[in-house]
Amino acid sequence: MSSHFHKLPAKTWFITGTDTEIGKTYSTTRLLTALNAANMPANGYKPVASGAAMTTLGIKNPDAFGHLQASFDDLAYEAINPYFFEAEEAPHILAHHEERPIEFSVMTEGLRALEARNRITLVEGAGGWYTPLSFETSFSDWVIENQLPVIVVVGLKLGVINHARLTFDAIENAGLIISGWIANHLSDSPSLKNYITGIQAFSDVPLIGEIPYQASMKAESDTYFDLSIFK
Repeated sequence: MSSHFHKLPAKTWFITGTDTEIGKTYSTTRLLTALNAANMPANGYKPVASGAAMTTLGIKNPDAFGHLQASFDDLAYEAINPYFFEAEEAPHILAHHEERPIEFSVMTEGLRALEARNRITLVEGAGGWYTPLSFETSFSDWVIENQLPVIVVVGLKLGVINHARLTFDAIENAGLIISGWIANHLSDSPSLKNYITGIQAFSDVPLIGEIPYQASMKAESDTYFDLSIFK
């Protein structure tokens, strides 16, 4: 009886980025691979995705398909990606044009179904923290509604210290916990290390992973991350 009243906190994290096209999916799928290799079963969830490519399942979103392949459980594509738009455009614009509104309740229902499996669940957003899902709501509103701890993928490039600090501030001002950030090298420039140092100088958010430029998918994934926050 008491289990209904002492529900363990869900092992769920929301993954956002400092911008779009900075390696959020790249980082998330590597983190899923590392967790599963470390005997810490983890599934991915990409509730809203736009853009299509041919996969072994037909035309699907390649990012969500990457989650599917890296997840611990054998899941249906729809379990990982309830809102799939084929065009390459901002989700709120496509939802408006296609008259297919993105509903928080559907996103949350999908998340609860994955959480019921009692795995670690990594929920990847779309774009940055304030990406709109309609002309009234942002992805951040859904994360706040669900009170998810956040991991920030920081794409290392010129201007990233500003982007990282703005993102950290926005999440913390929403009253959410930032469990850590991942530094993703977007080039082989030696100056990228200085950006990591710069972010650490202005923030006490822990660096939990560093992914080298064009990192391999499986071979060294488990060495890129400090997985202690997931234990």
